[in-house]
Amino acid sequence: MSHSVRYTKCQSSQDAYDVVKKNITPEVVGQFNVKASFDYDESRKIIKAKGTGFELKMSFSEENLDFDLDLGFLLKPLRSTITSKIEHLLAKVV
Repeated sequence: MSHSVRYTKCQSSQDAYDVVKKNITPEVVGQFNVKASFDYDESRKIIKAKGTGFELKMSFSEENLDFDLDLGFLLKPLRSTITSKIEHLLAKVV
C-alpha cells in the first residue's frame, strides 16, 4: 500500500530528495531503536531503507513523496503506528 506526503516546504522533486537524503539518515532512524541501511538512487530519485523486519521505499514525484512500507510478520500489528510516524517525520522536512 502506497502513501503520499505532499510537499509544503520543497519546490521540486530534486529539492525534496536532497532534503530527505540529508535529514532522514541511519542515525535519525536509530532514535527509534531500529538499524537500517540506506540505498540512494540519484537518477531515479528513489531512497530505500532496509532493516530487520522492514523495507521502506521512497520515490519523489513533482508534487509528492510516495512511500511503500513492507513489514515483517512481527511488525505488521504496528503498521498504522509506524506509517503515521513516517508520514509525520517526512511531512516535517518536505
